[in-house]
Parts: sequence; C-alpha cells; structure tokens
Amino acid sequence: MIRLRDERGYTLIELMFVIVILGMVTSSLYLVKENIYNTWRFNKLESVLEQELRISLNMVVTNLQQAKFIKTFNNNPASKIAYIDQKGEKRVIYYRAGGGLCLDYDYNIISNKVNSFDLRRVGNLLYITLKIEDKGKEELLKTAIKIRAEQL
Repeated sequence: MIRLRDERGYTLIELMFVIVILGMVTSSLYLVKENIYNTWRFNKLESVLEQELRISLNMVVTNLQQAKFIKTFNNNPASKIAYIDQKGEKRVIYYRAGGGLCLDYDYNIISNKVNSFDLRRVGNLLYITLKIEDKGKEELLKTAIKIRAEQL
C-alpha cells in the first residue's frame, strides 16, 4: 500500500490555531500585568501621600502641644497660627500657596505637598485639617488637640 501523506507532522491550520491561542493568552497576561502595576502605583502614591500628611500633622501637633503660649489667629478657620515655643521665641506655622506648609517666616518648609491647612478653635479644642493632592489623588487628615488654660 502506498501512502500519499505523512501523518507525523502538523497541518498549517493546526499551527495557526495554536499561534492564535498563544497570542490570546499572552495578551491576557499582559493586561493582567498592567492592571497589577497600575494598582501598585496607585497604592504606592496613596501610601506616600498618607505618610507625608501624618509626618506634617505630627510636626504641627508636637509644636503646638509644646508651646508655652498660643496666640490667637484672626479668622476661624485660619491657615496661620502663631505661638511662643519653650525657649520663648515667637514661631508661626502657616500655609503658603505654592510653597506648602511652612514654619516661621524664613520659609522652613514642613511639607511642600500640603494644599490646605485649616485651623478652627472651638472652646479649648483646636481642630487641625491638612489636605494633600498629587496626580489626581487627594488625602485629608484631621485631628484635634486640647489647648491647656496656661497656653491661652
């Protein structure tokens, strides 16, 4: 009997079908990788912003809690507060547009990413709100500190 066809190999259609399936699997894996990378980038940005806020807020709270005397600020809410530190020196914490959150008038920057710094005094409580925004992501952090009677 004579064989006309060698049946040990693959046909062109079978090879093309395998190539199409491999292409679909590869593109799916690429999309999954891109999604994971974008999620990681977003979470990293969020983490960096939260850390920046916490460090800035901690610095503001620490300075105000250690103050001997907190001077009044003009409006409620305010974006500037003056106080007398432990050494008896006048200090100021304020928000400067384009410059971020600053300490004193020589522009010692606490954070250049802070977009908003609001202070609101209700009785002996001082409410502090910091807002930060970067690449479309916005974070907000609030706290309140009790002002001692000798600080007023």
